[in-house]
Amino acid sequence: MQNKTKGMLLTLAGGTLWGFSGTCGQYLMQQKGITSDWLVPLRLTIAGFLLLLLCFFKQREKVFSVWSTRRDAGAILCFGILGMSMCQYTYFTAISASNAGTATVLQYIGPVLILVYLSLRHKQLPQPTELLAIFLAVLGTFFLATHGNPGAMALSPWAA
Repeated sequence: MQNKTKGMLLTLAGGTLWGFSGTCGQYLMQQKGITSDWLVPLRLTIAGFLLLLLCFFKQREKVFSVWSTRRDAGAILCFGILGMSMCQYTYFTAISASNAGTATVLQYIGPVLILVYLSLRHKQLPQPTELLAIFLAVLGTFFLATHGNPGAMALSPWAA
């Protein structure tokens, strides 16, 4: 299989599984009373353990090499705590406040904020296609949150 095809299939699978996990999370929180405070640490711990186990069987000698330098170890811890954990926690908390679809749309507004930040930092306007993407993302979020009525929120106050 060509790398491009493999990459597209893996990307499609990743997005599909992300959506499926959100739906499963919504079910667990709404039907079983589980909270994101409990769910997120559990899923990240299990996922981390499974990934380490897989890496251990594939490349046993390299599994813990990331901890060999302070800089790499610090970067991994920073990403794990501030990146992955916070991303997962806010996503599942948004699901508990609204639903999986709304939380997914709100989660995908993050790249817009990054693009705006980078444009300001580099003092450079985004490309026309990037401006169109920003506009459509903000417009879609507006319609999701208000159903087209700027005077009323369609989301619960806690989700907004």
